[in-house]
Amino acid sequence: MVILPAGEALSSDQLIVDTIACICREEKQLVYKRLKKIYSLCAWRYAFWTERALLRHLLHEAKSYRAKIPSLRASIELLDRINDCFFMPDYRDQAFHLYEFHFKHQNLVTQMIEEMRLRAPGDELRELSPDDAFRTCVYEGKAPAVQATMYLQHRARCLLLKTAVDAMLTPRSSGSGFKLKHAFIPESFRAFAEEVRNYPNLEKLPLLWQVYILGWGGFIVTSRAQEEHESIGLEVGLAPEEVEQGLKVFDHLFPLSGGWHFAQEGTGIKLLKFVPNVFRGLGVQRRRWIYGYENLFGGLPHLGLQDCKLWAECEYELLRADVSPS
Repeated sequence: MVILPAGEALSSDQLIVDTIACICREEKQLVYKRLKKIYSLCAWRYAFWTERALLRHLLHEAKSYRAKIPSLRASIELLDRINDCFFMPDYRDQAFHLYEFHFKHQNLVTQMIEEMRLRAPGDELRELSPDDAFRTCVYEGKAPAVQATMYLQHRARCLLLKTAVDAMLTPRSSGSGFKLKHAFIPESFRAFAEEVRNYPNLEKLPLLWQVYILGWGGFIVTSRAQEEHESIGLEVGLAPEEVEQGLKVFDHLFPLSGGWHFAQEGTGIKLLKFVPNVFRGLGVQRRRWIYGYENLFGGLPHLGLQDCKLWAECEYELLRADVSPS
């Protein structure tokens, strides 16, 4: 299995610790633990690189094939809507802007896979059945545009979670409530806002989910669940039990049949659904840096080890292609 370099020089550089502590107004010892114990700076360096590489693939394919694959246009629209939210000061308008798109494109990933299977050039999906094409993209990590769309949908969910948290934290007197145009916002959003209003450290929920998906790959090694909750909590500023509780909120805000997580039999891993393999690969690399190769992979069942190798290979190939001459 390929291994990305951890950047040890960065994690041991006292100047970086001092600078981050000053900018973030954190204690130096806490910053040092985050850099040295859980490799947070290294992990985020690769996470943002991965994001840029995926979006470049999406933009290139949308430019080349949008006439043949209409779902590529929709994926670009989703990216635009996420970016638009940055300039919307009212959380209700942000929620409406994203939910309106969601209700128009509820099956965007499966639609894109089918259009690529039938119309796109290349051999990755040609002559596959719909089920095999779905498996090839979602489980094997093929078709970067599909991976990018899966990422954007999770990014939109994280932003919607933030708008829900903003709704909980905004004083009732600050606005007149939802307007008629906000009818697209489902009752689950409003119910969620009421249900978890008393969640401890509520304002950290969006950060928890961003860290979990981009920084830890959207999965938990079940034999190390307590340790992983502690490490994620160290990065976010939450207690392990708060991390465990916080990772259940998607089930309330975005109800999904069977829930958002599943423990795949025989792997020793609990997965968040629809996380692109390249981000799962980042989670594998981070755990290799933290636990060591033998300690992590020696304790996983064979199927779990095979999954980790596949994810790491997907991540490596994406980044290798990104730095190679085209």
